[in-house]
Amino acid sequence: MVQFLLFGGEFPADLIIPRLYILHVLLIPVLIAALLGVHLAVIIRQKHAQFPGPGRNDHNVVGSKLWPTYGIRSLALLCAVLAVVFGFGGFAQINPVWVWGPYEPAAVTAPAQPDWYLGWVDGMLRIFPAVELRVFGYLVPSPFLPGVFFPTVVILLMYVWPWVDRRLTGDRDRHQVLDRPRVSRRPISARMAPASFDGDSAADSPWQSGQRSIAATSMTRSPRAGSLRPARHTAAQASATRTISPATASRRLTGRSTM
Repeated sequence: MVQFLLFGGEFPADLIIPRLYILHVLLIPVLIAALLGVHLAVIIRQKHAQFPGPGRNDHNVVGSKLWPTYGIRSLALLCAVLAVVFGFGGFAQINPVWVWGPYEPAAVTAPAQPDWYLGWVDGMLRIFPAVELRVFGYLVPSPFLPGVFFPTVVILLMYVWPWVDRRLTGDRDRHQVLDRPRVSRRPISARMAPASFDGDSAADSPWQSGQRSIAATSMTRSPRAGSLRPARHTAAQASATRTISPATASRRLTGRSTM
């Protein structure tokens, strides 16, 4: 049932493109708007966290009011963004349809570069081994683990971390003042571990692997060459690979032939 609703058949085909388009432009924006409303309601009820400062404690919120201070600032920012967008629309020409033709979703340019929040998922899809499983007689394809399972686990851990922290510390009080990193070293370390796993701290980290196509194109190096940093030659390598004149090359060849 779900396959026919999403794919239009037993396997993904051409019918999935318009369905994903409607999902992208209608259903997901509605869901985002609903979640934003829930987020604002939670902030109004629980108040906003604040950095340590004079007169600030866990029982108050020191700062500017929503109206008129933040309201006027938000309206000014909205007007500035609209001015920039309208300016680009009137004076800048971006992807003219009369030159390039209508948009074709299947025509993907290379090299491909995901957005920053999906870079680590794309990198996991690239470096994860081709492992296929069978669960209750059904084939689980190899992209499922790096593209669905592990990202879901990471996001769920981020959501359940407040309950885990409360369980480990035994602190069930409500806090409005943020802690400095030097004060709470263990929680900061636990939260930075996934960031270092997803970041570019290692040559083969997921995020680093996700941007190798762009790095290989910009640096004119193969993405399989290990580290994509520009090569640094030592003095011995530079002297061994320096350019020599034709006369010197001829003398070297003559000397080798006489030996």
